[in-house]
Amino acid sequence: MPTATKLISGLVFALLAFFASEIYKPLLPEGTQSGLLSYGNAIIGFLCGWMVMGRLGGRGIRAAMGAGVRTALAITAWALLFWAIWKMLVLSTRPGAYAGPVDAINGAFGFVFDYGLLMLSDPRLAFTIGEGQYFVPQVPLLLVVGGMLCGWVAEWVEDQSKEAGQIGT
Repeated sequence: MPTATKLISGLVFALLAFFASEIYKPLLPEGTQSGLLSYGNAIIGFLCGWMVMGRLGGRGIRAAMGAGVRTALAITAWALLFWAIWKMLVLSTRPGAYAGPVDAINGAFGFVFDYGLLMLSDPRLAFTIGEGQYFVPQVPLLLVVGGMLCGWVAEWVEDQSKEAGQIGT
């Protein structure tokens, strides 16, 4: 059943997925075509926001922030899986790319691992403490903090919907 919380959750998580994809694009190897990456991930973000976060509203701010991080992780998992399968399908049209269907499926999970490792090994945000240099991967940081904020927005919308329902009765 459509609710305001599901709609707003879908929209804010679509925005989060879009911006996370825009930050991820420079990490891709030179020459990688990434024209539909942000839009495809925004669709995945909308669906996860609607289905995961949309049904978890109304349980308090702390629970909503946790559910927001959970939704961001779901977006990440589904996006990695979708684009890995997409690349596997594109490569499977080339003769000799895979020995068979099992090899193609193994290749897709290899791409999930490669894309996830690329996301986690982002050296663009680095700081130095003592003699060591440390880095904070931007995409996971954005997804965790943005997931918390999106969860808070969803909880706020749920609270406003409940207040509007109480005024009318």
